Amino acid sequence: MSASFVPSSSQSVFTPSYSIPINAHPGAVFALLTSRSTWKDWNGFVPHAHVLKASPNPSAPRSGPQDDALQVGQVLKFEVRTRIWGHEVTVPGGSAEEITSLSTPEDTGSSERGVYRVCWDVWGMPPWLLKTCRVNEVVVEGDGQGTEGERCTYRTYMTFEGPMAYFVKWLTGWMVKDGLKVWGEGLKKAAEAGLRA
Repeated sequence: MSASFVPSSSQSVFTPSYSIPINAHPGAVFALLTSRSTWKDWNGFVPHAHVLKASPNPSAPRSGPQDDALQVGQVLKFEVRTRIWGHEVTVPGGSAEEITSLSTPEDTGSSERGVYRVCWDVWGMPPWLLKTCRVNEVVVEGDGQGTEGERCTYRTYMTFEGPMAYFVKWLTGWMVKDGLKVWGEGLKKAAEAGLRA
C-alpha cells in the first residue's frame, strides 16, 4: 500500500490500514462489501451487522434496493470477532457504527473517478473522548467496464482520535489491524470465487 493512500491528520493517534488486489469486477466487489447478508459467508471480522437505527432520511444514498443494503444515516451494531491465542472470539458489546458516506463512480458530482466508497464512524461515543472513521474503497483497475480479466483494489483504513484512542491503540490496536486484514482477505476470496450479493 502506498503511503499517500492513508490521509495524514495531526489529530489521528492511530491509523491502521490494509489493501489487497482483487481479480473481480469492482461493482460486484462493492455489492458484496455493502450487502450485510453476505458478510456471514466471507467476513471473519464482522460476520453480522444489525440495524439499530434506520436512516432518518429515506432518500439518503443507499447501496442497493435490498433490505440488507447500507444507507447513509443508518446506525448498525457490528458483531466483532477477533483471533486471540489462535481462537476466534466475539468481542463483548461489539461496535455501533453510523454510515456517513456512500458513493460509486456513477454518482453525479463524485469527486473521484473509478472509486466506490463507503464510510462509517463510531456512534454513541462522545467525540471529544473517541472519534473514529472507517473508510472502505474499491478502486477500479483497467477500463472499469466489466471486461474479461477485470480487477480492482480493495483498500481500507481507520482513524482514531481523542484521549481514548491511545487506550485503543495500546490495548486492541493489533486486533484492529488483524481485523482489517481478515476483512480484506475474506472479501477477495469471496469475490474471486464468484459469490454475489
